[in-house]
Amino acid sequence: MRVSISNIAWNREEFDRMLDVVSEAGGDAIELAPNSIWQEPIKSSPKERKEFMNRVSRAGLDVSGFHALLFTRPDLALFRDKASSREYADYLIALGNLAVDLEAGAMVLGSPRNRARGSLGLDEAWSWAVESFRYVAEELEKAGEVDLCIEPLAPSETDFISSVAEGWDLAAAVDHKRFGLLIDTKAVFESEADPLGTISGFGARARHFHISNPGLGPVYNGEIDHAAVGKALRGAGYKRYVTIEMRRLEAPNEAHVRKALQYAKSSYLS
Repeated sequence: MRVSISNIAWNREEFDRMLDVVSEAGGDAIELAPNSIWQEPIKSSPKERKEFMNRVSRAGLDVSGFHALLFTRPDLALFRDKASSREYADYLIALGNLAVDLEAGAMVLGSPRNRARGSLGLDEAWSWAVESFRYVAEELEKAGEVDLCIEPLAPSETDFISSVAEGWDLAAAVDHKRFGLLIDTKAVFESEADPLGTISGFGARARHFHISNPGLGPVYNGEIDHAAVGKALRGAGYKRYVTIEMRRLEAPNEAHVRKALQYAKSSYLS
């Protein structure tokens, strides 16, 4: 496994310093909330993308993936109508092109409000989602090496894909190598009767993994036993990125980030 950390753990003005901090602390990569880098990420220019990658590369880091894909796009909806679903899908494809330019291998699709099915029946929503995500996956395959990963969330957050088993069933139904499963510890511990058993059972099938606590608090605060999670994940044979997803504190965030990386490495790599 390789350890990554999301850039939501620090303020925008701390970004370049935090690249060095992540590298010094033994991190392998950063994960991006793209809207925290550009106001409209898909409109970023080739020059801007190259300059950004140079900043990351100078610190000896990679970009592990994207998350918070639709944070600034509440207008996009998977299930409102067919036209809206296509717009939703096309936006994900455009983000996929950006991900390829930044060599980010995974795009994590949480965004529960954008996938709310409301009054739409589950069977109809399922068929609709499979069609939309297969279209996205086919287009991502043309773009390059990037996977769209569905993030199962707790029933309190979403009415569509609220367990890891449902997430895996959706990935199996889409049946494309560019669409897969993301496992997030916060969601697993909020929604699963046997969190560690779920991680043991599905860990090897996951394309990406998020280390998080309730409220996206510091991962080292003891709310979840990440050493036990790490043991289960290693036992499952998972070998991809594990990404710390936690909110920033009041600046400076250097100690916060260093402590999180140290904790994640000891919990997941040992």
